[in-house]
Amino acid sequence: MLIPRLQKWLTTPVKTATDPRVIFWFSLSLAIATTYALAALREAFSSPYVVQDDARQYVFWMRRFFDPSLFPNDRIADYFQSVSPVGYVTLYRLAAVVGIDPLVFNKLLPLGLSLVTVGCFFGLTMTLLPVPFAGFAASVLLAQTMWMKDDVISASPRSFVYPFFVAFLYVLARHGAHGEGQAPGHSVGRSLLPGLVILALLGLFYPQYVLVAAAMLLLSLVQWRGGRLRLSQRAWDYWFCASHLAVILAVLLYYALATSEFDPVVTAAQARTMPEFWPGGRSFFFNENPWWFYLVGDRSGIFHVGLLRPATLCLGLALPVMLRSPRRFPLAQSVTPQIGLLLRLLVASLGMWGLAHLLLFRLHLPSRYLDHSWRFIMAIAAAIVLTLALDALWRWSPLGGKGRSLLAWGMAGLIAALLLVYPVFAKDFPLTKYKQGHAPQMYAFLAEQPADIRVASVVDEVNNIPTFSRRSILIGREYAIPYHVGYYEEFRERAIALIRAQYTTDLAELQQFIRTYDIDYWVLARNAYTPGYVADIWINQYLPEVIETVAPVEQGAIAALASLPRRCSVLQEAGLTLIDAQCVLDQRPRGREDLAGGAGGSDRLSS
Repeated sequence: MLIPRLQKWLTTPVKTATDPRVIFWFSLSLAIATTYALAALREAFSSPYVVQDDARQYVFWMRRFFDPSLFPNDRIADYFQSVSPVGYVTLYRLAAVVGIDPLVFNKLLPLGLSLVTVGCFFGLTMTLLPVPFAGFAASVLLAQTMWMKDDVISASPRSFVYPFFVAFLYVLARHGAHGEGQAPGHSVGRSLLPGLVILALLGLFYPQYVLVAAAMLLLSLVQWRGGRLRLSQRAWDYWFCASHLAVILAVLLYYALATSEFDPVVTAAQARTMPEFWPGGRSFFFNENPWWFYLVGDRSGIFHVGLLRPATLCLGLALPVMLRSPRRFPLAQSVTPQIGLLLRLLVASLGMWGLAHLLLFRLHLPSRYLDHSWRFIMAIAAAIVLTLALDALWRWSPLGGKGRSLLAWGMAGLIAALLLVYPVFAKDFPLTKYKQGHAPQMYAFLAEQPADIRVASVVDEVNNIPTFSRRSILIGREYAIPYHVGYYEEFRERAIALIRAQYTTDLAELQQFIRTYDIDYWVLARNAYTPGYVADIWINQYLPEVIETVAPVEQGAIAALASLPRRCSVLQEAGLTLIDAQCVLDQRPRGREDLAGGAGGSDRLSS
């Protein structure tokens, strides 16, 4: 009795969505996805000074919803506000209206995003193979791969490609499944209206992926029949495609007609001359090795390290072979024609990847059009492979009685190991990229200062100041995004000027920098003047332009900032010194013997 029961619950197709097996496996899918999300939530609220890495870019400025006076004349805040999609901003604004802090909302959103994604993915898989266990396996695999990458957890614009695009795929699959031989009116409620709404939301939150959707809609008009590619003969398919393309066109026109003070987008020719885009740069993109560049480059390639995580996704590579072997895998006959959706998704994504390379960087990064698609494809393919293999093993097994029961329990154990136990042994699961602030006293002090202060520093800790202190900074690694010339040219000038000011031995030059950029406080690392410091941190991409200023200090000369009296230090914490810029302006030039370590040397910051 065990074998028939397991076979029914694991590999037997269902005919209705109300079948108890559907409810059971769907509920279990949501329960597991919730478990992963709750583990991330526990880390998110483990300290008041925890923030997701990307939230430091996309969310910090949203504190303006509560206090419009924050970040006045702040080019960094203005830039990230300008590049945030309108739907994304509106959602956070609505949360603020009901009193939810943007950073708190950022930590709560991944739970909802993951559950919606898993629910839609379960339905999508069931449309391709009406076996509830396959839907469960696909949902669990997708949940695992989502939590092995920092897309959904960031609650940034790209996080929304998961629920919205998976929902679009589900609508597209249902349209094909229900449209065959039926009047157009039958599909209106099922696919047309939901599809239009979902595409509009996708465009408002993550506009790049509506281009993949457009390519898929066009490909859906091409069908494989009688061993040949043929155009669809159903007028309703063309109406469906045209209406959705109209929504996509409206979305694209909205963004195309929008202007920004931070335009234009950097060209490929310009980017190739910038160290920021080469190995060691903040936005590493190019590589001299074309194989690396086009195949495994993180931002440029078709594949990259970590794509097939969890490793269970590799099972999906066997799907084409199994579908062509119905005698060995009889359940393959239950796979619906909608399985072609996976191929269309792959072709559409590859096409957009190629177009993004041709129009570099006007469509942003090429790999963004493939990364998510690969995960959708491989999760479904691996789940179907696992289901077909289980069904074939039961049918094939020559064992009888007790032997078959042992085999059944063994396979059940293998399923549990592959789908449920695997994450226990995965490193950094769930991967959250939450950042812990290490200078709470400094954050608290700066938060008490006027809203228009500005902090200068090259240390990584300064990236947390806009988030935890709600105060402006001059530059920071997290904000050194070089894709818009109107933003980055000024940012780069500031960075170079700041490095020169930190390493100059001329007090007057240091004071002039403070006046020019209206600096109120300076954060200085304890080891800022040790040899090799600049080369070891993110500002090394600017080193060729500042080497003449940095080199003398690394060879023994004393920087003007290091020769300040200790009274200029506001506080010291976590190897950092917070310096009052007004105190720097109040200093008088010292004699040569003082700068070399003479009178008053023991009272210097560098002592």
